[in-house]
Amino acid sequence: MAEALSNYQINTKTNEWFGALIHQLRTHELQLETGTAPEELSNFYEALINGEEIKVLNETRQGSTKFFVKKVVEMYIKELHSREVNAQKLALYTSDERVLVWLQLEEDDEDSEKSAILAQSKVNSSFQEYGFHIESMIVEDADNLEVPKHYFTLIG
Repeated sequence: MAEALSNYQINTKTNEWFGALIHQLRTHELQLETGTAPEELSNFYEALINGEEIKVLNETRQGSTKFFVKKVVEMYIKELHSREVNAQKLALYTSDERVLVWLQLEEDDEDSEKSAILAQSKVNSSFQEYGFHIESMIVEDADNLEVPKHYFTLIG
């Protein structure tokens, strides 16, 4: 009896998932037919339909990279906040598999520096298996250094 219930739940979940997938595909089909699909979506389906495997895989890789980088940044910011890191400046630069961080702290704020290092460690341990990581440059205000121009400033 329990096994039958378990199979029913699995089948229901599977059916719901496939139903949602088919609905999404039909929505994409309608968007493509009416010319309302975003360019990225149109390009993806065009490559798929034309059998351009390399292009499809590249676009999939780019999409997964955006996803993971966003998750890395979100987790890092949450970790900094929960650890009460007193950032004077926080700036980021992202590339394919890493997020470069520029973090400026008040001179001799050892607690914030230790907490920032722990935040980075936690994020890196969470995403290392997927090939994504953070590299931090922690500076103090007394260093009188500017945020590199190619970084995106979040604080300061």
